[in-house]
Amino acid sequence: MNSNSSIAVCFGYANKTDPNVECSYKLAEIVLIILGLSTLSLITVIGNVLVIISIKVNKSLQTVNNYFLFSLACADLIIGVFSMNLYTIYNLFGAWPLGPVVCDLWLALDYVASNASVMNLLIISFDRYFCVTKPLTYPVKRTTRMAGMMIAAAWILSFVLWAPAILFWQFITGERTVPKDECKIEFFSNAAVTFGTAIAAFYLPVVIMSVLYWQISKASRSRIKKRNCHEASGVSQGGRTQAAVLAAEENREREESKEAEGLQVPNTSSTII
Repeated sequence: MNSNSSIAVCFGYANKTDPNVECSYKLAEIVLIILGLSTLSLITVIGNVLVIISIKVNKSLQTVNNYFLFSLACADLIIGVFSMNLYTIYNLFGAWPLGPVVCDLWLALDYVASNASVMNLLIISFDRYFCVTKPLTYPVKRTTRMAGMMIAAAWILSFVLWAPAILFWQFITGERTVPKDECKIEFFSNAAVTFGTAIAAFYLPVVIMSVLYWQISKASRSRIKKRNCHEASGVSQGGRTQAAVLAAEENREREESKEAEGLQVPNTSSTII
């Protein structure tokens, strides 16, 4: 193979049945892939680390809303550190080089963290919805303990939904169907399980978040409309009173000026005499 045209960094292909298969990436493409994915990973890690440190160090930022953001940053940090970098290795090698155990652990961590990120966004949506629609009763219930319980529920649900199936599906079916040089979820070959997990992990949360934010927008517009109506009503009712007050002030100033002129005349005369 000509090194100027294509670089065979896909070491996993050496174990395949066809030894003549080469990596299709050229040197320029390899450099772009490494730079692009590494940059995205670095930005993800730095951004979320800054969020975590800021909330952890600054006590004024330790609020219920920021606790949700803290949990979201932890999930995204896991994705930036493990998911993106291992995917880069998998993509460049053209095959999975770390064995089935590491593959399953990586997939479990990736899907749990990704689903936890979605669940945290869903929690934030519910929190904002209740803050807008129940401004009097919800703040009383909006405690640190409640936030901790909601965050724990998001992570537990994400773990239960993905980790057991990814790690133990081969033991449930009695065989591992994924080749050693590939890394993908076993139960994705089962259409019913794939459809169910996709609905529960992504489509249902997205639909709920869309409905919640639509309700938030609707409630906000209604509140702004009522406030404008109250302000307009107050101006119309208080217009005559305000005019009367201004007229009274003008009359008082006029009378005071007349009195001042009357006092100034004798003083001027006495000075002349």
